[in-house]
Amino acid sequence: MKAAVDAGSAAASVVGEVKSSHVIPRPHSDVEAILPKSV
Repeated sequence: MKAAVDAGSAAASVVGEVKSSHVIPRPHSDVEAILPKSV
């Protein structure tokens, strides 16, 4: 998962500024319910 986030950050930095990236190692099962469905 971290490799995918790193690759996405690298690709995004080509077209703009990456403010932050973070991988949640073991998110609680309810985290998905509070996150927005689309960005």
